[in-house]
Amino acid sequence: MTPIEAIQDVINTYNRVVDDREFDRLHEVFDGESRYWLHGRILTGVDAVIAGLARNFDDGRLSRHWTANTSISDVDATSARAVSDMFFMEPRDGMWVMTIVGRYHDSFRHTGERWVIAERRTTYVAIPNAVSDLVTRDWRDPEP
Repeated sequence: MTPIEAIQDVINTYNRVVDDREFDRLHEVFDGESRYWLHGRILTGVDAVIAGLARNFDDGRLSRHWTANTSISDVDATSARAVSDMFFMEPRDGMWVMTIVGRYHDSFRHTGERWVIAERRTTYVAIPNAVSDLVTRDWRDPEP
């Protein structure tokens, strides 16, 4: 597997692990030095990431993450960067609804054995409240 393929696999694994609520598997994508900015908090180390995400999703709701337009850059033997558009969907009123649109800004580290997310920051483009908001909002002129 090339470094770019391995990094893309880390991004995909994160999405599936969170959506399937298999938080212990986050050891596959983070390590003890990883940092994750989550809703205004900085989680440092894989155990803190696991605890933070488990708390965030402790209400039993279903979700699906999709990442697209991933651009992986600055790849060398030990580090890389990636930017991915992120879409988060949840079931509401019998249908899947996009509830968050954002972007992941990731840096990666090669540990000697595998690639891990060294740092993840999420910026939110939109957090629509309902389907009508998704349909009627003028996406060309984002609100400040």
